[in-house]
Amino acid sequence: MSGIYTDRNEYALSSWIGEFSDFREILKCTKENGFDYVELWGDSVHFDPRAEISRSDIKSWLKEYGLSVHSVHAPFRRFKPVFKNSREFLSYRVNLWHRTIEDCSEFEVPIMVMHGLDRGEYNYKNSEVNIVKDVFADLCEYGRELGVTIALENIPPSGAEDEIVCTLQNQKKLYGDIPGLKYCLDIGHVVLSGVEMHDEIDAAMPDIVTMHIHNNDGKNDLHNVPTDGVIDWPEVHDYMRKKGYTAQFVLEVFGGDDPFSKIRELSSLFD
Repeated sequence: MSGIYTDRNEYALSSWIGEFSDFREILKCTKENGFDYVELWGDSVHFDPRAEISRSDIKSWLKEYGLSVHSVHAPFRRFKPVFKNSREFLSYRVNLWHRTIEDCSEFEVPIMVMHGLDRGEYNYKNSEVNIVKDVFADLCEYGRELGVTIALENIPPSGAEDEIVCTLQNQKKLYGDIPGLKYCLDIGHVVLSGVEMHDEIDAAMPDIVTMHIHNNDGKNDLHNVPTDGVIDWPEVHDYMRKKGYTAQFVLEVFGGDDPFSKIRELSSLFD
């Protein structure tokens, strides 16, 4: 297992680990523990346009700590405004995602990761798949104009009747003809979706451009450190490299009440 923890630069650390902590302090702790690459969390906090953190401040912090940005996670929940109808709500979300793409472009971040649905706030049925597809086509086109790749993540089912299955296998079938659309493989979500890891990888390669790495008990989306759970991360790591994946792995780990200790725990894997 030590072979996959020899180079911290093989990994980026998601700032979600300190979702509700001071953004600057999370970036500082990330650098102090040897990580040079980050995925900036953009769902209601940190890099979300709704968070209204000065972009010049974020640029200054990244420069101060010598951090490079691998990717940005786009907003996907906690929408507070009351909308008149579903069309107005969709328009609001698309506009927010456009703003996030613009921020990615300004920061020269090459990848924006997004969830196609949110199981709680805007879950779509199979009969509505064209609505979702049109959104992805729009975002990919806008991303191409600004030099940002859209990476669609796999997410687990909620159990709602006739909802769109969001495995990479199914999303590739539904949206695979959209020019420029790529994928983010979340290994924790694979096991919660009841599909085989290699099948998910094989279905989407070579279009997987980023990955979320964490572990769980096979039943709950715990976002544990990679060594704590049912997923054989070393095996998955080696399989991805054999399949030709050359990009970084994003550690998307739940920080809990003390994200700074969790960052140190992740860093200790490389000691």
